[in-house]
Amino acid sequence: RSDPTVAELEGSLTLDATIALDGITLSDLFDGRGDEKKIVKRGLAFLKNKRWREALEWWSLHREQLDPTDPANERLGLLLLMMEGFTHRLAGDHRRAAEVHARIIEHPLYRRMRGLERK
Repeated sequence: RSDPTVAELEGSLTLDATIALDGITLSDLFDGRGDEKKIVKRGLAFLKNKRWREALEWWSLHREQLDPTDPANERLGLLLLMMEGFTHRLAGDHRRAAEVHARIIEHPLYRRMRGLERK
């Protein structure tokens, strides 16, 4: 599979782009709310500067702060998990990328969006 570039991901924040990660179009997960947009833009800045470790910390820190029982956090949680997997791929850590991908494909929202299960 072919990943988008960091620049393409940055562009998807302001355009109605059809950039996808792990088979999910990011615009389906990203609603551009103020805090959400800041989180993603800052993480992308780390990626742009090849600061993989900081980006990974950034994605996981914000994902871990989400209340998993709140359905409103489901989209952002999946987006951050997907960004974590993307970062591992950029960093060349294919083992960790595969581990994160396994978590992504088990995520309930991912499964619903891919038509693997119903609500």
